Amino acid sequence: MPQNTTSKPEDKPLKPKGRSALKALRASKRKRAYNLRTKRKYKEVIKRIRKAIISKNKDLALEALPEAYRQLDYAAKKKVIHKNKASRIKSRLAAHINKLG
Repeated sequence: MPQNTTSKPEDKPLKPKGRSALKALRASKRKRAYNLRTKRKYKEVIKRIRKAIISKNKDLALEALPEAYRQLDYAAKKKVIHKNKASRIKSRLAAHINKLG
């Protein structure tokens, strides 16, 4: 019996056909890298604030809050995240910090 030699579609990445599709793929990869970098920046600051909140260190959390606001506003401005999501995160962080007393 002959063996089935066809490969699954998941085995190979699809290559676009045509010049404009190739260009779109390159642009998409650049944008993805940029978006991930922007996302990572605001997430790192949020992690710092959350660690400060857990350790009950209000001063450290308040010190990092403006940087978090800046990164979240930038991500929303560049359409990496929705503006309402940025507002929601900022509001929740401030509320947690205010609870520390």
